[in-house]
Amino acid sequence: MVEAKKRQANFELVRIIAMLMVIALHYIVKGNMSQSLSVDGSANNHLWWLVEAFCNVAVNVYVLISGYFLINAKWRVGKVVKLVCQVLFYSILVGVFMYLLVVKIQPDFVQSLLYKAGLSYDYDLSAWLYVFLPLEYEHYWFATAYVIMYMLSPVLAIAVKNLPQKQLKTIIIALLCFFSIPKSINPYLIPTDNYGYDFGWFICLFLIAGYIRMYDIKFFDSKAKAVSMYVVSVLLNWGIASVAGVICRETGKLEYYTDMTYSYNYILVLFSSLAFFYIWKYTEIAPGKLSDIICAVAPLTFGVYLFHENIGIRLLWPYLLWANTSKLFPVSLCRMIIAVVIVFVVGCIVDLLRSKLFALIVKAFVKKAK
Repeated sequence: MVEAKKRQANFELVRIIAMLMVIALHYIVKGNMSQSLSVDGSANNHLWWLVEAFCNVAVNVYVLISGYFLINAKWRVGKVVKLVCQVLFYSILVGVFMYLLVVKIQPDFVQSLLYKAGLSYDYDLSAWLYVFLPLEYEHYWFATAYVIMYMLSPVLAIAVKNLPQKQLKTIIIALLCFFSIPKSINPYLIPTDNYGYDFGWFICLFLIAGYIRMYDIKFFDSKAKAVSMYVVSVLLNWGIASVAGVICRETGKLEYYTDMTYSYNYILVLFSSLAFFYIWKYTEIAPGKLSDIICAVAPLTFGVYLFHENIGIRLLWPYLLWANTSKLFPVSLCRMIIAVVIVFVVGCIVDLLRSKLFALIVKAFVKKAK
């Protein structure tokens, strides 16, 4: 039981770190902190792309952790309902709030943020469909892909545990040959490539996580090796994108490749994600207050994502928290770190309140049923 608690705390900490990385990525991209390397070769821009490269493992790692534990977890329809209700809660609550704030109240500070972000809010029928049908309309693409993966998880788990190791490995390699390897060496857009923003890639990650749980990947045989491979693959990823950027600026070619190398199904991003996963797999956290805090905070991370990535505020909050207010990289980096912590803490508080509200509703229904 002690070993299980250690293991859980280790991986729960990764969920927290991964969500902090996700917020950082959103701050950089949606706050326009970085520009495409195909048009901007400044040192400042290269540094932001380097930060992105180190954080870019977040989504893959989050899914790998889920798959790692879902292999042996009991599937419950209640979990699906809970996930869907959680998504609807944030989509509708924030959507209606932003409608009242932006359209009806129109405070000056919101109008100034809209101006900085170059946004205008049009609440037509399509906008409300995004609010009330968030999974179908991919209001949150991650939530849509994750819910589908979770619904398929019992079938995938049976396959992982019953297929011979060699056959499972062959299936994973075949999926990588479809989702990852060709696009990683091809400088032109592949029509079927969705950059890893879909449930197909999540299923591939689930099977990889299941393979790790069942058989392990012998290449990552130590924490030191995992750390070194994470750093090397991230730097190599950044270097390839930088070289492609230079070629594009000089010749007009490889524009697609400068950004594509940062997609979640790019082979180096997958490799660095696996290395990052193994770093924490080899990390031990002793039972105690720290472990308890980590395990209490980690379940709130999905809510943090749903809160800050809501379509109504996803392009606004970076500007509220100093995005593009300094041209000095160290200053901007410090402001980004503060902004990430603020968003994470606020998101955790909101989701804690949401979870307590849901618990009261469930309790009321159970009491009424009796």
